Amino acid sequence: MDLICPYCEAKMEDPDDNINHNVSDHEWRCGYCDKNFIFSVEYEPIYTSHQVPCLNGEPHDYQPATNVNYVICRHCHKAKLKEAI
Repeated sequence: MDLICPYCEAKMEDPDDNINHNVSDHEWRCGYCDKNFIFSVEYEPIYTSHQVPCLNGEPHDYQPATNVNYVICRHCHKAKLKEAI
């Protein structure tokens, strides 16, 4: 997405590579009118849903975990000791 100068309304390249994402307001200089301004970055939440059969009465589908003593359900991510299954 382009950054638009609030003074001359020029479209500038996306400054994403040049900003610190831990700061809410960023100072920037327009490359066209040479004026300084502040901009902020806004993100919209994106929701993604997944079917989880074991939350609806189906059995868990346990897979080996990186820790050899545990298995993890590939749907709900619940972990159990191997011996408890």
